[in-house]
Amino acid sequence: MTRIFSKSAALAFLAVAAAGAIVACGDDSTGPSGTPAAVAASVTPPATAQVATAVQGPAVVVTDAGGNPIPGVEVTFDVAGGGAVQYPIATTDAQGVASAGLWQVGPKVGDNTVTANVDGASPVTFTLTSSAGPAAKISSQSGDGQSGAPGSTLPNPLVARVVDGGGNPKAGENVTFAVVVGGGSLSSTAATTNASGDATSGAWTLGTGQCAQRASATDGSLKTFFTASSRSSIAVGGNAAGTLSASDCVINGAFTDEYDLTTPAGAVTVSMTSTAPGATLNMVTADGTALIAQDVNAAATFRLITAASSKAVAATAGAGSTGAYTVSVANASSDVTTCGKVYIEIGASTNQALSTTDCTTNYNPASGDWSKSDVAGDAFLVYIPAGTTVRISETAQPLDALLSLYSPSGSLITYRDNGGVGASGTESITYTATTSGFHRIVAGSYCLLFEDPYQAGCDYGAYTLSVVKP
Repeated sequence: MTRIFSKSAALAFLAVAAAGAIVACGDDSTGPSGTPAAVAASVTPPATAQVATAVQGPAVVVTDAGGNPIPGVEVTFDVAGGGAVQYPIATTDAQGVASAGLWQVGPKVGDNTVTANVDGASPVTFTLTSSAGPAAKISSQSGDGQSGAPGSTLPNPLVARVVDGGGNPKAGENVTFAVVVGGGSLSSTAATTNASGDATSGAWTLGTGQCAQRASATDGSLKTFFTASSRSSIAVGGNAAGTLSASDCVINGAFTDEYDLTTPAGAVTVSMTSTAPGATLNMVTADGTALIAQDVNAAATFRLITAASSKAVAATAGAGSTGAYTVSVANASSDVTTCGKVYIEIGASTNQALSTTDCTTNYNPASGDWSKSDVAGDAFLVYIPAGTTVRISETAQPLDALLSLYSPSGSLITYRDNGGVGASGTESITYTATTSGFHRIVAGSYCLLFEDPYQAGCDYGAYTLSVVKP
């Protein structure tokens, strides 16, 4: 049998059904609304950590007004303090949780923060306080570069600073001070770094010798140096006389007297006569740590092309030997026209000329360099400490520059030629020394060496040679 609803009954049924649906929706008070109302910590990072290390970052849970977790919400993690998080933007999972992943702590000591932000809810901030990492560097902070009479006590103590790899002060480090050149003494040699990373020595009493005296500060494998001068001065055009004795500075096992010397750009001749066995005349850097020129001879002399700089002349003797000496310094010509030794200081530049009367023994085929040994070339000796980088340049036109560099043992290191007559006007060699010693520079001409038949006037002429730290 077919049952037919009347129109009025159908309308009544729909009204009841709609009301039931409304009641059902109103009763569902436990389901998420999808609107974020609160953000709370789910995972809290550690309160402290070393700088530049990685720790577990924060995680947060996002809930609605009823406290229900909400999935699919975007959370932004903002970092302050120089660090970074693995996930700067994350989305909540089925439990309403979003994680920043790993937190890379910033390189500087202090507070690092990560703030979790969600639209429509108050942010949550996590704070981590970072501490210094392992000691990575020690340096002279103050007390370096003092001067005083031999045997006097310097006015200021030595202060060494210890920092980590990010430059943060490292407190609590044990630093040991010691005199290493000059024979003086320190009233106390052990110190512990303070909150600024500084350790302070006792008073430094200089030795009775005349030299650049040195002290060190050491923290484990880390070391730095301090220099103090007890030297007299010698001027270009002047001389000095003295006697090497057991009361002098001992440098490399030998009694030594040093004299401060300031030179203008140009060239000087330095000479010494000495009665001391094994007498040696040295030119050294102002801090006394590296050679510039040297002659081992009781009647020593050398010519040096100089920069406008401070340096020192050193009179020394064989190990344990003593004796009188006289040292003199005079202006000299810069022209390199003979086969004798001519030294050049790093930082110096000189104007020269390649001519038919120049030395013809500077190219040595036995060294593996060139096929001829009877052509002119100007040679210079430069002391390059191991690890030091220099740029050597020969600039010339129309002379076609040809530049070569030899090791302290005499082997060819490299040469430069631009491959065309006057193509660039400058040949340059940039080199980092693998061993300390006097390296030989030969400035010459491609046209002269290889008898270029295509271009006239490129074999002889003026050029400029420079040796600098790039």
